[in-house]
Amino acid sequence: MSECSALVGVDEVGRGCLAGPVVASAVSLTFDFFKRRKRREVCLEIRDSKQIAPDRREALVKFIREWQELGLLSFAIAEGSIAESERLNILGANTLAMQRALSVILPRGGNWESPGAPRILVDGKPVKRLGYPHEAIVKGDDTSLVIAMASVLAKVYRDRLMVDADKAFPAYGFSDNKGYGTIRHREALLERGPCQLHRPSFLQKILDEPASKLQTELPF
Repeated sequence: MSECSALVGVDEVGRGCLAGPVVASAVSLTFDFFKRRKRREVCLEIRDSKQIAPDRREALVKFIREWQELGLLSFAIAEGSIAESERLNILGANTLAMQRALSVILPRGGNWESPGAPRILVDGKPVKRLGYPHEAIVKGDDTSLVIAMASVLAKVYRDRLMVDADKAFPAYGFSDNKGYGTIRHREALLERGPCQLHRPSFLQKILDEPASKLQTELPF
């Protein structure tokens, strides 16, 4: 760790949703970040975004943005569109979102094999065709601070997108389900059909299933 210039964490949200883009965030953390006790205390709360209450996630994002303004870290957030998930499948769109976020905070044409190169950490399994050498950490969003920061940033950004989408398409409950396959969401799909924010390749099984099978939530 002492040989690299910075730690970079990458995470995504929305891969298992029925609607909306997949969103990835990349965070680059300098070692000066840990010099103040107050920052270390706040960081104890930063973990897998799904384990943090929504209002607290919003507050933590404010801290992260303040730290960026102080030059203690940098971050970027990027999307993989619905059209890209249909054309490339969701893993391809996810990879694009990660690449886009990384390209903002990392220098172009960097020598990634040099001793001082940033150390890139990705949640879960290695990402094929990411284009950057990286280490994959299972449950990294709950064990690595820099991945957890990326998780929180991506989650808050995507949740805001889906809350805005709810205003245009209120029948689907996007403000509550954020695009995931809840019972209400699937009922609306059967009653009204999909809207332009839905991922067609994710819907065929749901649209073909009888209403009697809607009584359990999908395992996303």
